[in-house]
Amino acid sequence: MSETIAKKYVKAIIADKDIDTIKEELDIVGKAYTSQKFLNLLSSNIKQTKKTELILSFLNKPNQKTTNLIKLLGQNGRLDLIPVISKELRYQIDENNSLYIGQIYSDDKLDKKDIASIEKTLSKKFNIKLNLQQNKATYDGLKVTIDAMNIEIGLSKKVLKNRLKTYVLQSI
Repeated sequence: MSETIAKKYVKAIIADKDIDTIKEELDIVGKAYTSQKFLNLLSSNIKQTKKTELILSFLNKPNQKTTNLIKLLGQNGRLDLIPVISKELRYQIDENNSLYIGQIYSDDKLDKKDIASIEKTLSKKFNIKLNLQQNKATYDGLKVTIDAMNIEIGLSKKVLKNRLKTYVLQSI
């Protein structure tokens, strides 16, 4: 439900020429939502205007349109949508620029050169710009996910070994 509401705000922001500034400022404010103390403060009985002022205080000389957006969210009791709006806005901008962010899951740490090679190969394959970030996981092999495109590619050491054994046995 909140994503649907956030998309309506993002649709209005996308049409604005100051979209990059708004995105950066929403990203800054969105980081505050990772703090449990901040979330407890927002859920308290403090007036919405005070909550709005607190959120605006995170920004040095905020863009007027960002200020208006945050005030509007405060008036409608939707300050909790800021991280959702920020995420959706980033997603929409990246989609418009054909830029996608993916994750690499592996037990081993990959070199930057290897990650760049995977990025280049997948970018060429899917005709997109791709940024990959590695996450340490207990995955026995390598798995690449691009959530925005619903793509998941996996190479398991166990499956690879079994296929190699089968191939060797068949060739004998």
